[in-house]
Amino acid sequence: MQKVGTRFADTWRMHYHVVARTFGKFTPFTQPQKAHWVWHRLKAAFPEALAATLMPTHLHLVLKSDSPEQTRTTLAHLLGRFTFVFNEPKPFWQPIPEPELIVDSDKLRRNI
Repeated sequence: MQKVGTRFADTWRMHYHVVARTFGKFTPFTQPQKAHWVWHRLKAAFPEALAATLMPTHLHLVLKSDSPEQTRTTLAHLLGRFTFVFNEPKPFWQPIPEPELIVDSDKLRRNI
């Protein structure tokens, strides 16, 4: 990893923070079966994640990626499958925002 001013980088992958939120009143991760389902699939889809958090209405991922758009697409597919498996109403998930680049080690520590 190289230090570049206050930014840091390795030569091919950057750290990102990704959030996925439900619409309105939906709280899927308060139900152990649903939280368990998502947790294990997040681990499989993002094995190198530095951190993952399930909150009642949303989730957070901090990970290295060489393609933040692919990360977003993978997460969208995983959550689409969740919606199907648990027969959730549609729309259930808000559109996933663009992953946020974590530009320095202090910000990385705060996100973890």
